[in-house]
Amino acid sequence: MKVFIKWVSVVFVIGIIGTFISLQVTGAFTHEVVDVFEEKKVKGSSIKYLSVDTSSADIYIEPSQDDTVYVQWGGKASKGVWEDYELKTTNKGGELSVKLRQKDILGFQFGFIQKDLKLTVMLPKKLYEGLSLSSSSGDIYINEQRSNNMSIKTSSGDMELVKVETSGELNSRSSSGTIRLKEVYADRLLTDTSSGDVIGEKIEVLQVTSDSSSGTIDYSELTLTGDLQIKTSSGDVYLLFAKVPDSYIIDYQSSSGDERVNLEGIEYERKAENEVKGQKGNGDQRIEIRTSSGDFNAQ
Repeated sequence: MKVFIKWVSVVFVIGIIGTFISLQVTGAFTHEVVDVFEEKKVKGSSIKYLSVDTSSADIYIEPSQDDTVYVQWGGKASKGVWEDYELKTTNKGGELSVKLRQKDILGFQFGFIQKDLKLTVMLPKKLYEGLSLSSSSGDIYINEQRSNNMSIKTSSGDMELVKVETSGELNSRSSSGTIRLKEVYADRLLTDTSSGDVIGEKIEVLQVTSDSSSGTIDYSELTLTGDLQIKTSSGDVYLLFAKVPDSYIIDYQSSSGDERVNLEGIEYERKAENEVKGQKGNGDQRIEIRTSSGDFNAQ
């Protein structure tokens, strides 16, 4: 048994040495940086769903100028390292799956110099059934897209959505990154962050649900036609309406936060430093804010 373990150890060490020699030969340990670019094309007429998954590259979803889906990735990396990345595209049943991964070498990933890695998908202009985007540490940018549903997830990266329209649910989640929304139209808007902020401008939605631990939630030029629910621990909440709803209930509760509600036409049941309860009209809509120490500002 001891002899077997000894030989296994020797083979493992030889494999490690061979791997490092190979990396040295290919230039993975050098400081030489090369530009990387690869492109794949897919006929866009049959695509109804898009799924994009990557670990560290930024994701850009842009409109295409024709009926072709263009999948591009590029950036800078150590010479010899970028070959270890693999771009996979599969088209099955109207769903286009795009994955960019760095290959493992004996369980390790060697990316000694890699920066500005960017995965771009250019989509023909039409209404899609669903878009699903996921990145571990990369940022996510979406520009001028229409879909029935969208799901965007990142761990430490930021996300930015501009001129996005969904007839169903728009679900955006980030652990420590900031979520920025501009000119977004959705039936249901869900945002979830741990320490990142949520910043929305020119938002038109039926229903809003936003959660944050320590980040600020700030919606300006907000048009709300349904209910809004926001929960945060230490982050502040700001609501600036483009048009204040005609009929709603407002309910704000906080442990130590302050209220600065400046909305006309509300009959208040209670309006104190850390609690607001009131109603305008018949109370058809509901605005509910819960914070631990965060302030609430509305106008």
